[in-house]
Amino acid sequence: MSAESRRPTKYFPRLPGPPARRHHRGTFATSKIDSMPLVRIDLLEGRSVQFLTLLSQTIHTTMISQLSVLERDYFQIITEHKPYQLLFSRDYLDVNRSDKHIFIHMFLSAGRSGEVKETFFKALNENLMRINAEGEESIRREDISVILTETKKEDWSFGNGLSYLTIPKEQWK
Repeated sequence: MSAESRRPTKYFPRLPGPPARRHHRGTFATSKIDSMPLVRIDLLEGRSVQFLTLLSQTIHTTMISQLSVLERDYFQIITEHKPYQLLFSRDYLDVNRSDKHIFIHMFLSAGRSGEVKETFFKALNENLMRINAEGEESIRREDISVILTETKKEDWSFGNGLSYLTIPKEQWK
């Protein structure tokens, strides 16, 4: 996705260009708060701020459209590594990976079907390949690894030492 396809929100910084179209919801039968994810993005150092911003936004908007994640449920950790800190097989499963490989590890509430996950993987791969950041090469489909780790409601605390997803909203402080 290009900078032009991003709409600014309180979660995403403003990038040049017109706002993007609204995304439709994917199929996921649970209350919306239960779908809050945490995304870890690992890649080799040296990418531009614009590229990292577009990468982050593209992942999140694809999660909104395919996994029914709310826009406000935006929690990501981007870690850039030196080459000796990010080690991976360059040809595992006969996939030719380069130094531009990106690992995306998502922790999210359980409940999505295999079909929903497969559709998400394809959509994310296609969307990431469309990122157009100045001075950056396009992302190759072979350079995207996505790992989904499903969790239970009681596995999350969002602050104050409370497991918000397991207690009534009236008890939130």
